[in-house]
Amino acid sequence: MILLTLWLFSNRHMTAACSLHVNCGGNDLAVRENEQSVLYEGDANVDGGAARNWGLSSTESLQGNTRLPALYTTARLSPLTLTYFSYCLENGEYSVKLHFAEIQFTNDSTYKSLGRRIFDIYIERVRKDFNIEDEAGGVGRPVVAPFNASVTDSVLEIRFYWAGKGMTRFPKAGVYGPLVSAIDIDPHFKTCSMGGKKSNKAVYIGVGIAVPFLIFLILVVLWRRKCFKGRKANDKGMELKTISFSLKQLKIATNNFKASNKIGEGGFGAVYKGTLSDGTVVAVKQLSSHSKQGNRMRSLLLVYEYMENNSLANALFGKSGLTLDWPTRFRICIGIARGLAFLHEDQNCPPGH
Repeated sequence: MILLTLWLFSNRHMTAACSLHVNCGGNDLAVRENEQSVLYEGDANVDGGAARNWGLSSTESLQGNTRLPALYTTARLSPLTLTYFSYCLENGEYSVKLHFAEIQFTNDSTYKSLGRRIFDIYIERVRKDFNIEDEAGGVGRPVVAPFNASVTDSVLEIRFYWAGKGMTRFPKAGVYGPLVSAIDIDPHFKTCSMGGKKSNKAVYIGVGIAVPFLIFLILVVLWRRKCFKGRKANDKGMELKTISFSLKQLKIATNNFKASNKIGEGGFGAVYKGTLSDGTVVAVKQLSSHSKQGNRMRSLLLVYEYMENNSLANALFGKSGLTLDWPTRFRICIGIARGLAFLHEDQNCPPGH
């Protein structure tokens, strides 16, 4: 798998939520559902790929079609990979509905009818070879794909990935990857313990009185401790969804870092292919002791998603036969540059990568 995902996060207004509604590729849109108005947040103008409690990662392209219901008139399209994530959800069981409509291809006698879009959907488990046209019974027709998801650490990731199937040249290159019109995330539980929809006037009044008083107390404490003089902020960022492995687990997965499992050598150490106990194939980077990446006490071994089709460099310069047009190459370069800037310049404590 060729991984181009650039993760950008925002820690603004980090309040817990128990639902998410996104109008992919469009602006904010109010939709009437179950006798009430539901606001779908538009992602067309999301600054840096991150909104309040959610974000997206995409080599982006927006499409439009005014003949469909409002929620399906826009969509977000990616030539390769598209990821949405909600990183401040309450833990629990959720219903996820993905809205699709094939608005790029047609069913007439023109060359646009030759397009065939097939991609994979990752929501905890994988749904392979999803075809919007087949699921909806034709192009230009809405269809909803339901999923169930369990949130245990406040993070839910929804990823779409084009694995090279379907058409690649019709109606034109770069429009055959994953496409989605809207995303619904709603809880199976009835009430939200935090950030619920019902308002309480007494609570608002109490908060309005308490907050200024608390701010005053904090200012007094900071003044007494002289915390306003030259103190540097130590922003450690948001805790992401991570899994830790023991050295024993990684030795078993890589057959004790056997030479035949070695798949690459970078400037910071060797990379080995491994298989975890649940069958998941991973790439394990064994950082050199001279590397400046990672925490010296905890991150000398990094576990990555295994890219079965090798690296981006191999795809662009090797003999894989992958052909990309210049606009796509340009977007890839811009995305990589932003990612490198984020990793190496925008972090006080750069993560291992």
